[in-house]
Amino acid sequence: MEQRMDIPPLSCPLPSACHPRVAEIERRALAWAEEFALGTNELGHRRLVGSNSAAWCCRLAPDGDPELLELASEWTYASFLFDDDHLDATGVRPDASVPIIGEVLRALDSPESTDTSTSPYPAAYRDLSR
Repeated sequence: MEQRMDIPPLSCPLPSACHPRVAEIERRALAWAEEFALGTNELGHRRLVGSNSAAWCCRLAPDGDPELLELASEWTYASFLFDDDHLDATGVRPDASVPIIGEVLRALDSPESTDTSTSPYPAAYRDLSR
């Protein structure tokens, strides 16, 4: 016997708003990603821009401090790409991600550290941590 469920309409009592400097924050955050060579190939660039991370952050805090929104946007751009490049890419072998996760955690914990990683992520996260 088939069950039927009526789902009530969704509504949000808060009006949609976005930080007025979203375009500038996006431009600066994407320039930061480029500086650290994040999303440099065609697919990576499409994923980077397509995540709309700056717009998402600027909608979370439409009255927020632009510098902090830029930092949050950079973090979000880097994290989405990191997930795509290192976590999703390992498929059924999640243990393959352990070395790069360790490098990123060290960079976050000790931003004064240096590394010889072939991945751009430790340097990017080191910068964010500073």
